[in-house]
Amino acid sequence: MAILKFEHITESSSIGEKGKNLGLMASWGLPVPDGMVLTSLPTLEEWQSILRWWQEHEYHLLAVRSSACGEDSAEFSFAGQNKSFLNVKDEKQLKKAIEDCFASVYGDSSIAYREHFIGGKSKIEMNVVLQLMVDPKFSGVFFSKDPRGLNSSWLLEVVEGLGEALVSGQVTPKKITEDKKDFFEGWEESFTQKISHAGIKLREQIGAEIDMEWAIDHFGHFHALQVRPVTAMGENTKELLETEFKRLKKHNPEGAVWDGQSFAEVPGLPTPLTFSVWKNAFAPGKSFHKALVELGYLGFVDEDFSPHDSVFESVFGRGYINLEKMNRIFFGPIPYRLDPLPSPHLVFDAKKIDSTTVFRTPVSLYHMVKVAFEVSSNRKKWISKIEKDLLQFQEKMQRPESGDLYKSWDIEKVRDRLSKEVQIFSEYSLTNTFVLILLIQATMESLKKVLVSIFSDREKADRTFNLWLAKGLKTVTSEMGLYYIKACEDSTKIPFYLSRYGHRAPGELELQNPRFSELADKAFKSTGGSSYEDHKSKKQFDINAEIESIKSFKKVLIKEEWDILKSLLQLREKLKLEILRPYAHIRYLALALGEKTGLGDGVFWLHAHELCEAHFDMDIELLKNVANKRKAQHKAFASLSLPLILSLDEIGNVVEGDSKDSDGILVGDPISPGVAKGIVKVIHDVKEIDFANLPQDLIIVTEATDPGWTPVFTKARGIIVEKGGVLSHCAIVAREMNIPAVSQVMGCYKKLKDGDVVWLDGNNGRIIVK
Repeated sequence: MAILKFEHITESSSIGEKGKNLGLMASWGLPVPDGMVLTSLPTLEEWQSILRWWQEHEYHLLAVRSSACGEDSAEFSFAGQNKSFLNVKDEKQLKKAIEDCFASVYGDSSIAYREHFIGGKSKIEMNVVLQLMVDPKFSGVFFSKDPRGLNSSWLLEVVEGLGEALVSGQVTPKKITEDKKDFFEGWEESFTQKISHAGIKLREQIGAEIDMEWAIDHFGHFHALQVRPVTAMGENTKELLETEFKRLKKHNPEGAVWDGQSFAEVPGLPTPLTFSVWKNAFAPGKSFHKALVELGYLGFVDEDFSPHDSVFESVFGRGYINLEKMNRIFFGPIPYRLDPLPSPHLVFDAKKIDSTTVFRTPVSLYHMVKVAFEVSSNRKKWISKIEKDLLQFQEKMQRPESGDLYKSWDIEKVRDRLSKEVQIFSEYSLTNTFVLILLIQATMESLKKVLVSIFSDREKADRTFNLWLAKGLKTVTSEMGLYYIKACEDSTKIPFYLSRYGHRAPGELELQNPRFSELADKAFKSTGGSSYEDHKSKKQFDINAEIESIKSFKKVLIKEEWDILKSLLQLREKLKLEILRPYAHIRYLALALGEKTGLGDGVFWLHAHELCEAHFDMDIELLKNVANKRKAQHKAFASLSLPLILSLDEIGNVVEGDSKDSDGILVGDPISPGVAKGIVKVIHDVKEIDFANLPQDLIIVTEATDPGWTPVFTKARGIIVEKGGVLSHCAIVAREMNIPAVSQVMGCYKKLKDGDVVWLDGNNGRIIVK
């Protein structure tokens, strides 16, 4: 039957979540405006039934909304993907609205959404909701738990008139919480009570935290308009977190500390395949070890004090460097500990003095002196060497532009090649990148020390340093961004862009994310930002003149250090451009293996060695179960907001919840100068971005970004991230595009929500929530 009235909807009704939730709310006794759900385009007879129903309601204005199966569920929101129409007043408008809603499932935006989240061949059943409009005096959203994390109570957002202005971010809502019941003109305490009581009732009925759209009409009557469950931490999740905490305590000494910022561009919450590839690169004998040894560090050795496994570890699903292990592969057992803040450096620790430390002091001193020499006197030699290595790498690492050739290979051939590509990446590809990272860290500290000695002010030195990075550094990343803008403006440029950058992608270090070559034309939407000519015509910053203006004999040293740092950073970006070519083929091979074995995207939830060693004819169901279990773990771990520097002693508190910012101000580290006011868009997964529905004054809020986010950056007014310092790709790209940005805002993607209006201060690292 094509028509299902609200009063006939039950839990077993096979319709979209939006329509089902409206019917269930009505059955639970909530005041829901009357309506119906259409499961298909109505026949002539059914159309007459709709008109009779509308006539009974005196042709009251209607809202016509999509209600796709899965839409407004805990798994998928389909936010903005399908159409809605308000204030429908006559038969002609109603017919067109219904037809357009059913057709919207075939729109470019909705198709792209499904391709990312569900799969390109997935079919979605579209329903359409017809509902009587409410003429609201007030409307808004009730959250059974404040999504910002600023307090533990519920949150009520209120605007005058229709709630569409709130959802679109056009107006700033009034905020009421359980602890702070402010009043304003026309608002009554009874309104707060009606809404909060209904919201709490819905939370109890649904068994999860919810957000509820509501309206108060001009007679003071409350109406429930929509509800959506928000996935909450259940008992199984809590058990999982406790189990992970016990694992960490068992395998690590008291006081163990992990660093999540030194290699912050490694995906923060990677899929198991991605994590296993990167973990291997930090293992004994692999790329990181080779880089350490080349620079004079000890590296992994066959001694009791040396770790014998990777220093890159999973902590609640996230990738962290184990600092205790790192310290031991730097110089061996020494009476120092590695302090990661504000940048990695050694701090004396008398507790570490023992017979082994004393005995190995000469060896440790030798490595310290050798490293000091390499990072102070041999940096130009390293730049020259890596430039030559890069030419050889480009020649050796040639790969096809896509993974189409793997479709004709058998399973064993695909698996053998996957094993080989993972080995090449972890043992060879990253060695020079790690050398550059270590040299960059040392050079940055050297330059800052000179600036501090001149200005006698650390903050002024940092501001000057950040300004130079913002204005005086151009890399292949900025070139990629300009070519992207040009391709968006002129579709004939797309083939050139894909031939040069098709192996890159938004969120490119995560193997699960599709490359530009896979997205093809869908990746090139009008950004609405500055044009190619606007960017090209910007006045160049003369950093040499800035350095020359410094009244100190040390400016010669500053110029030398800056030139070296600039060369190191530019070379790092060139190297990354080439490294990601063979890296993309790890993804292509995994996809081919998933298709040939029936694992599908489950391949990304298995470790590389599991894929390379499995007996697919016998183990396929076991592998599927493991993949599904890890997906659930990943979802649970995503509920935590972990600090960049994490100690074992603090993890118990982390599991219990986040610390809270007060007075509507969030504080972080400024990584790109400037000030901007805008509307927040929280991006949990880069695949959810829909250019057509981004706010005009966009403030990106996410865990971390990389150069593949360029399409979004070109439209952004500001960026707020949890991970990344002044030399992260996020910071570099933001500064190149003159976008203010703040990093290390812990839990920013939980504390802020879509539609929040904020002032972003990229000079001082503050976010003021309006």
